[in-house]
Amino acid sequence: MLKIYYNPLLLCFLLFCISWNASWAQNGLHFDDVNDYVQTTYPGVLGTANRTFEAWINPDTTSTGSNAILDYGANQVGSRNTFLYEAASSRVGFISGGTNANMFSTNNVITAGQWNHVAFVLNNGTGYFYVNGTAAGTGNLSTVNTPTGNATLTIGQRVSGGSIPFGGIIDEVRIWNVARTQADIQRDMNKELCSATGLMAYYRFNQGNAGGTNTGQTTLIDQSASSNNGTLLNFALSGISSNWVTGVNLTPGIGGMGSVSPAVCGSYTSPSGKYVWTTSNTYQDTITNAAGCDSLITVNLTILQPSTFTFKDTTCGNYLSPSGKYTWMASGTYSDTLPNAAGCDSLISVELTVNTATSATIAPVVCESYLSPSGATYTSSGVYQDIITNQAGCDSIILINLTVLGSNTNTIIETVCDSFISPSGKYIWRTNGTYTDTIPNSLGCDSVLIVSLTVYSSTADVRNEMTCDSYTSPSGKYTWNATGTYLDTLTNSNGCLNHITINLTVVEVDTGVTRVGFDLIANIPGLTYQWLDCNAGYAPINGAFMQQFSPAISGSYAVQITQNGCKDTSACFDVMGVGIAQNTFETPIRLFPNPNSGTFYLEMGRSYASVSVQLFDLTGREVFSKNTVNGTRIELQTQNLPQGSYAVRLSAEGKRAVFLVEIR
Repeated sequence: MLKIYYNPLLLCFLLFCISWNASWAQNGLHFDDVNDYVQTTYPGVLGTANRTFEAWINPDTTSTGSNAILDYGANQVGSRNTFLYEAASSRVGFISGGTNANMFSTNNVITAGQWNHVAFVLNNGTGYFYVNGTAAGTGNLSTVNTPTGNATLTIGQRVSGGSIPFGGIIDEVRIWNVARTQADIQRDMNKELCSATGLMAYYRFNQGNAGGTNTGQTTLIDQSASSNNGTLLNFALSGISSNWVTGVNLTPGIGGMGSVSPAVCGSYTSPSGKYVWTTSNTYQDTITNAAGCDSLITVNLTILQPSTFTFKDTTCGNYLSPSGKYTWMASGTYSDTLPNAAGCDSLISVELTVNTATSATIAPVVCESYLSPSGATYTSSGVYQDIITNQAGCDSIILINLTVLGSNTNTIIETVCDSFISPSGKYIWRTNGTYTDTIPNSLGCDSVLIVSLTVYSSTADVRNEMTCDSYTSPSGKYTWNATGTYLDTLTNSNGCLNHITINLTVVEVDTGVTRVGFDLIANIPGLTYQWLDCNAGYAPINGAFMQQFSPAISGSYAVQITQNGCKDTSACFDVMGVGIAQNTFETPIRLFPNPNSGTFYLEMGRSYASVSVQLFDLTGREVFSKNTVNGTRIELQTQNLPQGSYAVRLSAEGKRAVFLVEIR
């Protein structure tokens, strides 16, 4: 087990001051000579105070005109601090505006397309230029006086009032509030700084992925204590132009020193991960902190040693090792590891004797409760573990798979019609309510049922119905043809039976007709009548709608009777001898004598091949008939007929005539 002891005073140094970084990218920022620039929040060194500006620049070979490296202040005489590169003369310059406020280096000191270190120093009103650590010019700048409250530091562009964008790569911009000497500049120009007196703004540009997609890397970090970060404006942040690119190659700086005093068991890996030490001693290691500088760590290492221990133990069944990592189930000698007082592993040897434990499983089924072998009482179904001591003095574990089938309670909801027989069959309930019933379960235990009962009632209905021929019941199940009382059932709105009593009247229209003389009289008065001409296809007779009908001429007649909305038609009745019957013979026919005593003659006027004579009484019944041939006079003997009026119908060769004769 690893145990490390740290110096508390070093904890801040380890947690907050040092960062282990696998690599530290030395990048720069390419400006497109059009509109790229970085706007910081640093106000600059103000008034007439001494100051130093430093930067590494790699101008594009295509760049022309003036290229602003940095600037801040106001666009007025003596108030701005424009540090620039002039491509045409390959020189650097400082412009503040006005007399004794501007100066340039000697020509041809800058080489485009490669890295150049440039520095400007203002020392008590005199300006100095250094290029790659070599003096490159001096001049009078006695009127430089930067006011407060104006434009903050801009990299790659001048303050407002003109536009001289930089074209190329800028790296390692440093702003000092002291006038640095040439020796100072030469000493530090080729290395990154971790801290320095008078360093007010420090931009390493070590950000982004060189030449990659850096759309999220829009902040330029100020590594000084002021933290006046800058914001990238108008950069494409993709590709080899207008993006983070490879910067100047500098030596990383030294970031501090510290020590740790770990006490560990066995071996120790150094903070950098480069070394593994296994003996106590004092070692040194180097790591890179958050600022990208090397930090030297002294490691005062103590390596602690493990220990050993042996003991005996006896158990029943399983045995849990001292560390809790292992479970041993048989007698034997086992090894385990625990931390000792020093925090190192202690090797433990256990001489173990395991006595035999027993186990069994039972599955009792009871009604109310169960008393276990050890004396525990259980009242609900479940799986329980019970322990008793066996003959070897070890636990005998009994697994009880218990089923308790006691008086269980269930609720049922029932909706019925009229009445409900309880599940036990003991009760009949006829009203809404909550009832209790008990039935035995499969083992004879009580099962209590709570019945939530809703009782709906069946209904009854009486209907008086009348029909002409037949009647179909409301349910559609039956068809009745006779008057009577019948029963049918439907379902009411509650889903119960609706018992229907039907008092049915089947209307039977009385079509009886009585003949009185030549009149026809329907048997039942007070109904609706329509007399019909049977010989004309049962055509209605105009105006013949009374109970009694008196035909105007002989013919065959019937009556249509409407009774209680039902219609029926009587049989046809022949009425003979009324009015003047039509004579269809070509010659006049004479009947004589008339009246007579039963013998009379028909004078035909000419001879017919076949003649038929029929006599009808006033009821239309045929009472006499005779057929003759080739005669012009026909004698009729009817002495056996009762006295009265008779209709004589004469037919010959399709011709017809009807006469009324009186026999006395």
